[in-house]
Amino acid sequence: MPVTSPTAQLGLSYTLTSIGIALVPILVRVSGWLATFAVLVLGPVVGILAIRLLSRLSEAARIVSGRG
Repeated sequence: MPVTSPTAQLGLSYTLTSIGIALVPILVRVSGWLATFAVLVLGPVVGILAIRLLSRLSEAARIVSGRG
């Protein structure tokens, strides 16, 4: 059975989320809540930066207009 891109993306995101949730108690025990939240905030920050960077590409305008 072939794996499509959305299937692979969903599986990867589920796996990464599960790992992140499992690591929270370990990080809290080792470094406290403040450091844990500092580590967890990196994901959304990197995501926002990636979206901003990708939105500057010429292909982005084609995709948004439905021609991509």
